Amino acid sequence: MVASDIFTELRRGGRGRREVIRMLGSLGVAAVSLPLVARGARAVGRINGLLAQAGSLGSLAGPPTLALWVEWAGWSTAPLPLLAVAALGAAAALAVPRA
Repeated sequence: MVASDIFTELRRGGRGRREVIRMLGSLGVAAVSLPLVARGARAVGRINGLLAQAGSLGSLAGPPTLALWVEWAGWSTAPLPLLAVAALGAAAALAVPRA
């Protein structure tokens, strides 16, 4: 989603606005929770870098991986790998011990 699209959706309201707010909210939760999982002040930078790299890796590898999946299994099964990755992410987040 391009920045101009985000602002258009925010002005329009409705479903698009809710989706943009959810997206921005999830980014905020990840950033705010960094001090909770860091073992010390010096670890916050490393964890922040790991979070940024993981997000970039998902943006880089996600679309081609989904394209391969759709080519192999069809569009009707497209949500399956997305749900699997989301479940893995949730499990990883729950597995991280608090500092």
